[in-house]
Amino acid sequence: MSFVKTYLLILSGQTWMRIYTPALQGFAFNLDTKAVLTLLKQLCLGTDTEVWIQNIRCGRAAMIALRNHYNGPDEARKRTLEAEAKLKNLFYKHEYRFPFERSNVPIATGVTAIDLDDGSTILLEAAQGLFFGSEMDRFLLNPNQLRAFGVAVCDDPTDKYQSLGIDLNDIMVPMKMIGSICGLISPCPTDEELESCRRF
Repeated sequence: MSFVKTYLLILSGQTWMRIYTPALQGFAFNLDTKAVLTLLKQLCLGTDTEVWIQNIRCGRAAMIALRNHYNGPDEARKRTLEAEAKLKNLFYKHEYRFPFERSNVPIATGVTAIDLDDGSTILLEAAQGLFFGSEMDRFLLNPNQLRAFGVAVCDDPTDKYQSLGIDLNDIMVPMKMIGSICGLISPCPTDEELESCRRF
């Protein structure tokens, strides 16, 4: 067991005033402000920022000028304009930087081979899918689309009463969690499988 020691520092009123309410005038302030101004001018020398403090003779005023330059209303407007320009140039990308705006994507029926636990292979047929040809190396099955076509799907890993998978009446196609995505890995069917395997 570890103990945390707590210390209570009691300051007199005068000490508290000296620490937390320093005067913005007087000998000590003048020394500090000159040191701060010298340091700021050295840091800004040869940069775009130099012009923002070149005529200032007070370190505190120089700090305020720099803060207003970098976090003031003009900078906020500049950042907003930059963000809006970036948003205008954004487009949907997958791993091959394919633009979502492509207008002539054909609708197709896709088929994938599923190897079951008993060693047999079935074909899972998905109608009304977007066909990208060889531009994408994987496709996504939307469980809500499957449900809309009357296919029972369990994609909830916390469901105690159903196992993850696609229920095709007499056949259960198992799925597993791949990171935070529920899915399955299935190959493209061979010509022989296209001819001989059952389709669902």
